[in-house]
Amino acid sequence: MQKLGYTLMEVMVVLAIMGMVSLLSIVALKSVNTNEDVRAVTTELVSNFRSLQNKAINGSSGANYTYFKYNSLGTSYSVNGTNITFKQSVDLSFSGSSPLSVCFVHPSMIAIPGSPNCPCPGPVCFNTSLATSPLDIQISSGGVSRHVILEFDSLFVSRIYETP
Repeated sequence: MQKLGYTLMEVMVVLAIMGMVSLLSIVALKSVNTNEDVRAVTTELVSNFRSLQNKAINGSSGANYTYFKYNSLGTSYSVNGTNITFKQSVDLSFSGSSPLSVCFVHPSMIAIPGSPNCPCPGPVCFNTSLATSPLDIQISSGGVSRHVILEFDSLFVSRIYETP
């Protein structure tokens, strides 16, 4: 007589293997989502920095300057006074003083922080010490990080790019 079916032990082994495989795929999927969140915020910041730079150079904003200010609470930033909240949960860190503020001015203007020539509202004209070295903004979440780099030529931003 032939037995049909599986023993309880065989079924338990198969279920244990299936559980481990599904657990690994959930962890991998979460990692992919975290990586995409960090990449999206990085791309958004680079895009906004480039847009601000172009508006300042072209004067298309109706003024000879544009500015970016990061809220030190870590949930939002402002572009020309308009508050933008991060859609993703990420951490930002950067070199320099807090809060992070960068003012983009038309090349014909001389914007020295603390002087009446600084057209940006409040203390948002960037520090001249930043002008001699790149500003590195690190975006991170769940062990994944990317960098947005702003390089300066004198007091003007000459290059904006992202690195993994």
